[in-house]
Amino acid sequence: MSQKHLQTVWTGTQIKLSRLVTSEISASKGFDSKRQANNYVRELFIQYNDIMRKLDEIYETLIHPQKRLIIRILLDGIVGRLVELKREMIKFDNCEYTYFEDLALDHNKTLDDLCIKIPRYFSQDRFKAVEQRNHTIEMILNRLDHSKTNLSIRTSSKSLLITKTNQTNVITLAHAVRILQAYERARQGRVHAYFMHRMKNEVKITETKLINDNHLNDSCLIIQTIWRQKYSEKLFYEKKIEQQKLLGM
Repeated sequence: MSQKHLQTVWTGTQIKLSRLVTSEISASKGFDSKRQANNYVRELFIQYNDIMRKLDEIYETLIHPQKRLIIRILLDGIVGRLVELKREMIKFDNCEYTYFEDLALDHNKTLDDLCIKIPRYFSQDRFKAVEQRNHTIEMILNRLDHSKTNLSIRTSSKSLLITKTNQTNVITLAHAVRILQAYERARQGRVHAYFMHRMKNEVKITETKLINDNHLNDSCLIIQTIWRQKYSEKLFYEKKIEQQKLLGM
């Protein structure tokens, strides 16, 4: 890739990224339907994925360290944004897989163009760390092989001890299984007892509430009866006095 073409691709990608971020910020937050929101998220995913591919190509071609650092920061941000959009698509589809066939035709792209391509600097910059990890794993495997070789050279007198040890381990394992079963049964018993105690308390509370409600109803009836009786006596006494006044008594 020539320097002129590289500069052209970088300028176009930068303008496209700036417009995409601006449009995303100024876009409306509400949508009329779930399908419309899902289509919007998928459109953003395709555009960010396209920008990430171009930036990765530019990063691998550039030599200037300062420019490479800037592009790497942009790549990290775009990868993070792609992860966010992927989570949104999973919420919409309730599935780990998202289908882009309809949008691929609109954007004149194949399904391979829409696949997420991991930036190459992820593996290249971690090359030393990966080598160190592989070296550590090889050392551990060599030690295991050496230990197995030493074990195979032991005398026949020690093989009897190994057999006894294995039998002890088998007995210990069986004993451990019995202990775990006993603890599990005890735990289930405690849980059952707790629920039974809770059910009894709920029944007692319900019965107490019913009794209190019945007592309250009885008390109300008694008060109403006495009040009506006293009120009737008062009315009778007032009528009696009025009749006596009319008769001049």
